[in-house]
This record gives sequence, structure tokens and C-alpha cells, in this order.
Amino acid sequence: MRYTVDFYGIKRALPICPIDGGVQIAAFNMLGDNELVKVLAEEAYKKIAALDFDAIVTAECKGIAFAQEVSRLLYERKNQRFFVAARKSFKLYMNEPLSVTVRSITTGGEQTLWLSKDEADKLRGGKVIIADDVISTGGTADALRTLLGEVGAGVAAELCVFAEGAAVKRKDIIYLKYLPLFDRDGTAVEQGRQDNSEKFANRR
Repeated sequence: MRYTVDFYGIKRALPICPIDGGVQIAAFNMLGDNELVKVLAEEAYKKIAALDFDAIVTAECKGIAFAQEVSRLLYERKNQRFFVAARKSFKLYMNEPLSVTVRSITTGGEQTLWLSKDEADKLRGGKVIIADDVISTGGTADALRTLLGEVGAGVAAELCVFAEGAAVKRKDIIYLKYLPLFDRDGTAVEQGRQDNSEKFANRR
């Protein structure tokens, strides 16, 4: 069973997958989809270009392609020179790393996000936008906020492709599309509003 979404004229069919508690989600993965990532980054850029911030920060791994392309646009148009990806495992290059534990809806268990000292120093005292593919429970973004707080970096906004389920009701995130949750039968459970200007194809 799949849920088809129209991304500004590009359609993708997302597989519906079960998670805990009888809830199902439409799994979204844009890694390797250059056509889609380019379009989504352009739309995201329009929403954040006027904001005051120094860098994009994301968490490994599905948000990396999105963050990279948004960051590339910011470099070309506003000379913003870098973005930072918090890693989900310790790497040998990490000198004096910072870490925080996170629980994500798609992983089902606890993970640790890591920043190397070099990455932390880039962000220290600055202002960032947290970018991700999907914001649902907000656990990953909260963990990133904790990491950023340790280096005195402020968060200008949270940016995502999808606000999933009840996350759409939040006033503190910038999102491109709404993604419902699904029941055991694959029926969409509407937990927020849909923007009528956005076209959503029927579940199939």
C-alpha cells in the first residue's frame, strides 16, 4: 500500500509501513532522488531566505541530502559557507565530541547524536536553522537543540519537508507538506490541517 504525494508537480508514491501501537507511517526517503531534492530545496529556500541565521544543521542521515542542497543555494545566493550534520555514531576524527541521546519515531530505539569539536566551534555563538526530512514527535530536533545549547548556538527556526501527524499544529516549524499518520487498515488519520493550495493524491 502506498500514499502518493504531489511535490510541486513531481509525484512520489510513499510505502506505508507499520510502527508501534498499530500506527502506520508513509515512509519518505529522498536520498539519491536528485530531481526531488532540487525542487524541495528551492521551495525551502523561499521560506527561509529572509531569516537571519548562519548555518543549516541536520541529523544523520535522511535529512542530509535536503540540508546539503538548501545549503548549496545559500552559498550561491548569500555566501553561507557551510552546514553541519550531527552523526549517529562516534567517528575517529571527532576530537572532544559532544553527544546527546535521542529517540526517533522511525528507529524505535534510542540513538546518540554526535558533534565533533571542530563542528561545534563552527556553530559556537551563532544562529542556525535545524533541517530534517520529517518532523513528527520532534525528538530529533529537541536533541539537536540540546547539542546546540551546549555551544551557545541559537535556533532561528526548524525546517522540514513534512510535518507529520500532530506536528502540523505546531507554530514553531516551517514545513513544505503535511503528512498524515495511518491506521491499521491504511486509512489516513487526519491530525491537523491541510493547505488547500497543495494537491495531495489519493492513497492507493
